[in-house]
Amino acid sequence: MVAVIAKRSAAEVRSEVRAIKKAGDQINKSPRSARAFLRKNGFITKDNKVASQYR
Repeated sequence: MVAVIAKRSAAEVRSEVRAIKKAGDQINKSPRSARAFLRKNGFITKDNKVASQYR
């Protein structure tokens, strides 16, 4: 099996990096938003403790 990966232009890469950084800034804006992200994605429980699969 062969995987073909299309090469992205520098502009596309810069755009994606900007979008990722913007999302990171939003998540890290406050401790509350960071906890909400971690909870939503299953990294921590409702009690803000590390989820069992990450212990």
